[in-house]
Amino acid sequence: MFILRLKKFFVVKNGNDANKILFSYGYGASLSTSTKRRLQHSVHLAKRVIQLEQANTSLRLELDRERKRKKMIFNKKFLDNANKILDQAQQPYDFLIATLLKVMKNVIMNLQHQEPQKLIHRSPFPPFNNKYRSLTPPTYQSRRTIGFV
Repeated sequence: MFILRLKKFFVVKNGNDANKILFSYGYGASLSTSTKRRLQHSVHLAKRVIQLEQANTSLRLELDRERKRKKMIFNKKFLDNANKILDQAQQPYDFLIATLLKVMKNVIMNLQHQEPQKLIHRSPFPPFNNKYRSLTPPTYQSRRTIGFV
């Protein structure tokens, strides 16, 4: 019940209105001056606590926003730095890719200038023939393909 009365005091802006509220609850005539002063002081302190809590809440929200902003700036700087390092590391690869493209263009141009009968696709494996099979036993043949012998 006292909390409900205090809530009414929080809404009140000046002390005269606080006295009117005290009188409306019957505290004005029957309370001594010191008790009235203590009650008014308690109301004033409660108002001050609420104001400080509101200020504290707003400052905490502002601090959280500032921390998030700082974190985003740090992440952006870190990302920019990492991209810069990657760009510097890509230079040899770019040179290698450019060189390979030049070589591939030269090979294609050379192949286009050759005779058409030489452009027939040949398999890198020797033709399957029984005479090759008889020269090497099957066990050594499998080892040669792996690269042991």
